[in-house]
Amino acid sequence: MPHALLACLMVGRLAAPTPDRIALMHTSIRLDAPSVASATAAKTETNVALIAGLSATFAVLASTIGQESCLGEPRWHCAAKGALAGALVGGAIVWVRSR
Repeated sequence: MPHALLACLMVGRLAAPTPDRIALMHTSIRLDAPSVASATAAKTETNVALIAGLSATFAVLASTIGQESCLGEPRWHCAAKGALAGALVGGAIVWVRSR
């Protein structure tokens, strides 16, 4: 999609852009909808991987290094709290990246 937009800007004046078509004064270029859908799917997979990775990292860190903060609780409570914190941090990163 960026290549089509660049080609339109190089060829002539952009007349009527829509989500599925870029129209010039004399030419109309239809954009490929599956590529937009696959880009969105890839972005979603990246976001899920980021959140899952941070959750797992925070869970391990909370159950090993941060274990002193929950001495009277089972270790899995510390891991669950760390995973929740990691998910919140990952969600914040995804939110900031999407803006």
